[in-house]
Amino acid sequence: MNIVVILTYEMSLKSWDNAGIIDRELKLYEQLAKAYGYHFTFITFGNEADMEYLSIVPNSQIIPIYKFFKFRKTKIINFLQSLFVFRKINKELKNPDLIKTNQLMGFWVSLGIKFRFKCPLIVRTGYDIYEFSIKNKKNILKRLGYFLLTQIALVVSDLYSVTTMANKNFLKNNFIFTKGKITITPNWVSSNVRNIEITDRKNEIITVGRLEKQKNYKYLIEEFGNSDVVINIIGEGSLKKDLKRLSQEKNTTVSFLKNMPNSELTKLLSNFKYFVLPSLFEGNPKVVMEAMAAGCIVVVNNFSGISEIVTNEIDGFVIEAKKDNLKNLFNFLNENDRVLKDISQNAISKVKKNFSLDSYIESENNLYLDLVNN
Repeated sequence: MNIVVILTYEMSLKSWDNAGIIDRELKLYEQLAKAYGYHFTFITFGNEADMEYLSIVPNSQIIPIYKFFKFRKTKIINFLQSLFVFRKINKELKNPDLIKTNQLMGFWVSLGIKFRFKCPLIVRTGYDIYEFSIKNKKNILKRLGYFLLTQIALVVSDLYSVTTMANKNFLKNNFIFTKGKITITPNWVSSNVRNIEITDRKNEIITVGRLEKQKNYKYLIEEFGNSDVVINIIGEGSLKKDLKRLSQEKNTTVSFLKNMPNSELTKLLSNFKYFVLPSLFEGNPKVVMEAMAAGCIVVVNNFSGISEIVTNEIDGFVIEAKKDNLKNLFNFLNENDRVLKDISQNAISKVKKNFSLDSYIESENNLYLDLVNN
């Protein structure tokens, strides 16, 4: 079976590599190719530099769109070029049986391929971009654009994949032509992580994410002001200087660490006792699953959809990000090793059972076969 995978708009294999996530992102396709003999064609928003990753997925093809067009500094020109790139791409495709997008952004590249080869289309989304635009208070034109893009994708796709029931309900309540189109496919993570006994780990907090308002690191820093708690934040973003200044003002010990390859991150997580994600909203965060797989005590803010990953007081803790809530929980946990051990083991078991790569590969294969055969 020949399957076309379209990367997220403005993303390339090179940018995945620079972000340290290329191994994780390509692992699924590597395993599918080995297990079922699939041929994958990756359409990327990169240039010839992407060709160096050809050996990662066996029997694959890479088509970077900027081998056809010159990359421009003006974003609107690049966008307009991407609308018509299918004319060039179609000449290089090997009679695809199925198309899959990595996210909603960039899905328009699939339209010309779908109608030319008359093959089914899966639009995959890790989060709902229209819902996020509302929560991020984007201007009305951007919201309208994301709304229309989502609606078109729902109409044109043969299957629209979301990661949580909360995402599915949002779509059903805000869009038309959703009946029978939406399937829930949670993210997966590697569960083959070395685990250190929870009581032998660093009694510190680790968290991972962009240094932006959505991640709510201001709350985390303020919560542990004038304490001996150490916080480690992995990520970059526009608020780095502000957060550093805040940590100094609140006398909070914070280490700001740069992004690292995902393989290094998963090993690092198992050295820490606590993982905290105080985000105001998320989709289906892989990093929470990775922290659970590493046996961390996961504490998350009560945002929409998080209960589909973390069950409060069973395999982690779901709190309201309000003053003293996190600090009080932290003090309680530090005095209850038995609770820590139970939560840690339950988290590891849950990821292996519900979010492992092996189970994901099987369900993904069944999805492909059902669409192509029907």
